[in-house]
Amino acid sequence: MYLSSVNTSTVIRLTGVDSSKFLQGQLTCDVARLETGQWTWAAACSPKGRVIDVFKLYKQQTEDFLLLCWSEDAGQRLLTHLAKYKVFFKCELRIEPELECVGTLSRHADIRAELNLYPGWAILGSHNQVLQDVKQANRRRLSQSLPEDQLYWSELVVSSGTVDGANKDNRGHATLGALRSRFASTKDDDYLWQAAMLALGIPRLDADNSESFTAHALGLHSLGAISFSKGCFTGQEIVARTHYLGSAKKYPVGLAVVEETFRSHSETGNDRLFLDGSELDTFLTEHNAKVLECIDMPQVIADSSTKQSDPSVRSLFSPFKRICLAVLDPEKI
Repeated sequence: MYLSSVNTSTVIRLTGVDSSKFLQGQLTCDVARLETGQWTWAAACSPKGRVIDVFKLYKQQTEDFLLLCWSEDAGQRLLTHLAKYKVFFKCELRIEPELECVGTLSRHADIRAELNLYPGWAILGSHNQVLQDVKQANRRRLSQSLPEDQLYWSELVVSSGTVDGANKDNRGHATLGALRSRFASTKDDDYLWQAAMLALGIPRLDADNSESFTAHALGLHSLGAISFSKGCFTGQEIVARTHYLGSAKKYPVGLAVVEETFRSHSETGNDRLFLDGSELDTFLTEHNAKVLECIDMPQVIADSSTKQSDPSVRSLFSPFKRICLAVLDPEKI
């Protein structure tokens, strides 16, 4: 079990009688498909069909939604974009500072029961996503070393009133403060969350990459973030044309610098694993790749740990020196 020590998402809250109608016309996912307590990957696009940001959409209650953005800058960028379109809708958009998001990696899908979590905390994870119209694509991840049926990621949405305190609240549920003390997350450990997102092929856009890619180039159709049957949304014409004409050639590809022994035994394939950074840099240049995100793993991840964090979770990352997610034509590898 791994628990992040920092806030892993900035939360935007949308409320008001027109919230569903507004989001349905702006996002790539089918908002009407979500029931209370459900979530899906989603994206907002420009009129030219370029993705502004990718995020999680959670339906908290009727006409009450949470949009989980991977950074404070991404949250502000999305808030500014959506605000331009909501002037004719009865709804309110705002950053929700009272909510904190905590990333977890576990061998168990049901961490609520495993950890006796507070029932008011929402859990958004790989085990309970509401998929949109998932389409097969050449979206190549490093997931052979992070098998999704053995490693589950989740993000807890925690209200500030239940963050700290004693080991348990008055009904016996673990507090976040107690969980963090138990699993002893550190700043170095937070690389594990970033590494998992990259290895699973989940794109996180910064200011330089926002509005640079189509939804297909980011692999959102295979991530389950696009509904091709919901009707119109901003940028939908370009998204639909790209899909039905089969004109998308580039997709996200996971790349890594690894230990030599790991490369020789990996099922991932030597075409995407490198022994040093210069090899990887040369590959990116030769294939005219656009890097979405690249992180150097700290040595502490590879070292044996005396923490209570599940060593089997941490050990999955020990062979990796650098993990990179880049957009390129996978057929040319």
